[in-house]
Amino acid sequence: MLFLFVEDDENVVAAFAELAASLGHHPDVARTGGEALRTTGQTRYDSFFMDIGLLEIATDGSFATTFAARVLRPKRVWSR
Repeated sequence: MLFLFVEDDENVVAAFAELAASLGHHPDVARTGGEALRTTGQTRYDSFFMDIGLLEIATDGSFATTFAARVLRPKRVWSR
């Protein structure tokens, strides 16, 4: 599974990375909302974990809209 972890606290990042590694995963990490947007523009993630307390995430409605559009885009387009 490919997932993104968005967190600015290094202690939380280290703990999460250790937990993920113990389960056989190696998540990508973004430490700012801008970094998360750049990363989601380049990579399709199966899941993400986000610190909603990051200032730029909590106060910027355009961030939420852009992030949702990039993360929630369909992986497959079905046609008849």
